[in-house]
Amino acid sequence: MTPDQFLLAQNKLIDLVQLRLHGLDPWTRGHFAEALVASLLEGATFAEHGAAPCDLNWNGITIAVRATGTRSTDHIDNNEKKLFSGNWKFPTKLAWDSESHDWAVGVPRRCLADVAVLALHDSELITSGWSFFVLSGKEIEEYPSISITPRNLSRAGFADVQPEQLASEVKKVAGK
Repeated sequence: MTPDQFLLAQNKLIDLVQLRLHGLDPWTRGHFAEALVASLLEGATFAEHGAAPCDLNWNGITIAVRATGTRSTDHIDNNEKKLFSGNWKFPTKLAWDSESHDWAVGVPRRCLADVAVLALHDSELITSGWSFFVLSGKEIEEYPSISITPRNLSRAGFADVQPEQLASEVKKVAGK
């Protein structure tokens, strides 16, 4: 592959990601949510490995980021994006081995991070409509269902926070 071919392919990938991001593709929105949370938590760094159980590290706090939205390419009917209540899933996983960068044998858990940031996108535009629920890893472990919804969190007394409140809420939930 020549440098020109590489650059062309890279630019095509960037175009595709932008198209999918603005089209509200759930997978792309999830990666964007990680970047959004990292930008809102000044100094946050991405996990070294893409499959790591913690997406971000911030001031000694490990963070798992999950995203959902009320509109997405998964819920299109007659070219209309139908409203969806949204949910986040935390299935049980084995322990993560940071040396081998793989899932190892161990006690299965749902959240291996100190904090989970549950990003909720409620807009037809990716540039607006973001709010967040912040739960401790322990609260995720104890949550009675694999699927967590904004409605159930609100009923359980968890309040969503706006982007400008995220850093203070993460510190509070992490006990820092």
